[in-house]
Amino acid sequence: MPAPIKDLPKDKTKEKKDKDKEKTSLKKSSKIFVAELRQRLDTYFRIVVRNIRDSIPKIIGNFLVRAVQNKMQLELFKRLGEMRDAVNRGLGEVLISFISK
Repeated sequence: MPAPIKDLPKDKTKEKKDKDKEKTSLKKSSKIFVAELRQRLDTYFRIVVRNIRDSIPKIIGNFLVRAVQNKMQLELFKRLGEMRDAVNRGLGEVLISFISK
């Protein structure tokens, strides 16, 4: 019977080189991933800042318009009340003078 073939001794330096290549490859791919993620986050942050910057004047304008509307409404009600009182007094005087005649 022929002698069984023994496993050939493995070249340890080759295994080490392969592992180092894998680690280097992982490091490169993780650096690429981190760079891509950083770029996307920076872009997202710039978009958020721009949207907030654009919305602030709109919010201030809306606040000012509502304040003016409220003041105008109060002034309108006040003057309508004064007019009603004047009309009532005028009608009262007209009625009194009409009845007196």
